[in-house]
Amino acid sequence: MKESRPRLKGKILKAYKNLIKDENRVLVIGDQHEPFTLDGYLEFCKATYHKYNCNKVVMIGDVTDNHFASYHESSADGLGGGQELDLAIKKIAKWYKVFPKADVLLGNHDMIIMRKAQTSSVPSKWIKSYQEVLEVPG
Repeated sequence: MKESRPRLKGKILKAYKNLIKDENRVLVIGDQHEPFTLDGYLEFCKATYHKYNCNKVVMIGDVTDNHFASYHESSADGLGGGQELDLAIKKIAKWYKVFPKADVLLGNHDMIIMRKAQTSSVPSKWIKSYQEVLEVPG
């Protein structure tokens, strides 16, 4: 028996053709600095992804801010390290829900903790992976 397929028209046909093309339409997301991301940035990125029929997401670094660990002066009224990390994990979970297959590069803010561990001569075996700390599989 021959399998039938519905006929696609207009915007639906265009979207379908974009999805089956062998090309990448990449949404590049940079500098979230969680937990201090600009209000509306996630919604903007999600809308942009759909508007341009993107099929790949690359986060180019500074997903976390790690203000508490900065080599620069920190605010005495700022969050403590544990508070900032807990809040960042909650906010990053929202990004992960929207973009579960993103490629994530590490920026200088993401690497501050590793740099401080290195400066303190902490062996790398003591350090958890980025995914494990931020509770994002893969």
